[in-house]
Amino acid sequence: MRIATEAALQLFRERVAQLRLDRASMVFFAQVLCLSGLDFFAKWAIQAVYPVGKYQFFLGHLLLIGHVQHEVGRNLALLIVVCLFIFGVCLFRVPSRAPLLRYPLTVALGGILANSIEAAVFGHATDWLSVLPEWRQSINNLADLFILVGVAWYVLNSCRMLLAGLRERTR
Repeated sequence: MRIATEAALQLFRERVAQLRLDRASMVFFAQVLCLSGLDFFAKWAIQAVYPVGKYQFFLGHLLLIGHVQHEVGRNLALLIVVCLFIFGVCLFRVPSRAPLLRYPLTVALGGILANSIEAAVFGHATDWLSVLPEWRQSINNLADLFILVGVAWYVLNSCRMLLAGLRERTR
């Protein structure tokens, strides 16, 4: 147990030292922060235009834009754990070891970080976008869409990498 702990700490120290020099990692974290900032800007703009509870349909009834806030206090601990887990995975695996997965994780982590910060600071989430509101009764924000797109993209790229590895083994 002690040897495993020392080995894990040594690996962590090496990875942190590599992060200081790795330009791809710096770009990765800058992109995550930019996506989180984009989500905060969108929420600020919606809060400035629409009071809570007000909404408006666009493109007929295909798109609903409005301002809804809901409490996330009971899910805050889970949200923070998930964010820390994904941050840890990114710290040790991205971008140097799996460049194909860098961008999907960037998009997903940007959304997770934005939602986590909003939940921790304000105690609520600001949602403002619903696509096909008469068919699907949910309202989301930009960070939720980042998470959805990032996870789907990650799964597709992981399957692609797995298939490429299987093809190489059969040759």
